[in-house]
Amino acid sequence: MNKNQEKGLFFITDSYPFGNGESFIENEINYLAENFKIIFIISRNTSDIQTRKVPKNCLVYRISKDYKKMFNILLDKYYLSDLINNFDFKNLKKVIGFQFHSKLIENKILEIIKKYNFKKENMIIYSYWFFYGAYAGCNLKKRNIIKKVISRAHGYDLYLERGYQPLKKEILERIDMIYPCSKKGEEYLKNLYKKENIKYSYLGTVNNNQFILRNKSYKIISCSNIISLKRVDLIILALEILEKKYKNLKWIHFGSGIEEEKIKKMAEEKLKEITYEFKGHCENKDVLEYYKNNEILLFLHLSSSEGLPVSMMEAQSYGIPIVATDVGGVDEIVNEKTGILLSANLTILEIVEGIEKILNLSKDEYNKYQINSYRNWKKIFDAEKNYKDFIKELFDENKKYNIIFLY
Repeated sequence: MNKNQEKGLFFITDSYPFGNGESFIENEINYLAENFKIIFIISRNTSDIQTRKVPKNCLVYRISKDYKKMFNILLDKYYLSDLINNFDFKNLKKVIGFQFHSKLIENKILEIIKKYNFKKENMIIYSYWFFYGAYAGCNLKKRNIIKKVISRAHGYDLYLERGYQPLKKEILERIDMIYPCSKKGEEYLKNLYKKENIKYSYLGTVNNNQFILRNKSYKIISCSNIISLKRVDLIILALEILEKKYKNLKWIHFGSGIEEEKIKKMAEEKLKEITYEFKGHCENKDVLEYYKNNEILLFLHLSSSEGLPVSMMEAQSYGIPIVATDVGGVDEIVNEKTGILLSANLTILEIVEGIEKILNLSKDEYNKYQINSYRNWKKIFDAEKNYKDFIKELFDENKKYNIIFLY
């Protein structure tokens, strides 16, 4: 390797390029691949087949789950020290499980370091989630094996209401920088943990098509996993009221999940006048192609908790107004000029009123929403700008480095 090719980056996340999760990484990986020499992708997904192509300079690995070695973490002084300092009988099982999965990631990193003989000063760990990978990286830094560790933070790995957050104080003591995906996330972490090594960094989406104004239609789009958190059932209850007045409405939902059959049955029972369609899981490119080729009234999202949904960025890049709950960082993409913000603990009537406000806009008023939506995306959530800025945060942009991605 020449001098400019000695840097190594370990990038840790959950699924990509296996299964259907983390489709938003498909936007970032291309920018990283263009800027760095080689990428090693290591996924925590041990069961699904590879479903996404990766750039040519990427090599794909998986972690190995060896449950026989689960209690080996208790023999590790670094993990044992953290366990003792955070002993909580109620959450003991969760902490040990968290440490076990982190240890698997750590072991894989050590394996790669040994194979490629990387030097400490030439390596950085980048965890996509503020969870297992961030903790594994921080322990390697504490051991003086890794020089620098950074992490993004999104939703489940950030907000306490989304679930137990183990060993966050330890991670924040050791990590170089945390990058929440929204300003709201940055404020939340700083207020909670009183640390300054936290700085928001927006994700972004790609839209290479020139923006065009479209006619106002009666087609409502939603795109999310069909799980309780996303509250797709509330869409049905609102449409049940609206269909009495607007019989030409059409609802299209992209996404699947554990509540899919329940939601389909509910729609069949409740919606008698309007048409609707469940598209199921779709490739991201197919969803964007649909946005490109169809006139869409609005994008509807009623989640009870969020980081900052990439699905909203995608809709906004096509000038689609958004009606969404004011949770997480949603108010950083939806405002009075780009759509309608609904309260987090909303009523069905509030949803109905929000949709009707868009339905009753004049042509000129609706066009303004479209233009403002596109401009907001272009200014704040354009992948080209956001990912190039993020890369500049990490490296000298004129150099080509080796990067190791751990998923």
